[in-house]
Amino acid sequence: MKTLQQAYSSAKAQMKSQLKSADWFLISFEDWCQLWMNSGHYEQRGRMQLQYAMVRQDDTKPLTKDNAVIILNSERVRRVNLGKKFSDETKEKMRQAKLGVPKSEEHKRNMSIASRAAHERKGHTMKSDKYFT
Repeated sequence: MKTLQQAYSSAKAQMKSQLKSADWFLISFEDWCQLWMNSGHYEQRGRMQLQYAMVRQDDTKPLTKDNAVIILNSERVRRVNLGKKFSDETKEKMRQAKLGVPKSEEHKRNMSIASRAAHERKGHTMKSDKYFT
């Protein structure tokens, strides 16, 4: 696990790279730490859908203590895509991607076993499915 200072430096470098300027990352290390600790989600930071990210409330302004919020990445992606218009061709590609490739019964069973094991490692219980009764 990164130290707080390493995580802060990494976040600052990432934003600087994305925006091609350090002028948009104006939050101090102390304020950055305080926001994460107050959110209760520091240990759940990351890029995955159910992990948390610090984002700007108003994208026209720099990241500051008053313009930062901690949200789920799924919400961050929803905000980014809000109001986007997709061509019919893009919509069809997205639909096809969601359909996925048909899976054999053996593949489905293996996915079920892996999912169950992952949930159990986290201390969660799962309802039985057709592979486990």
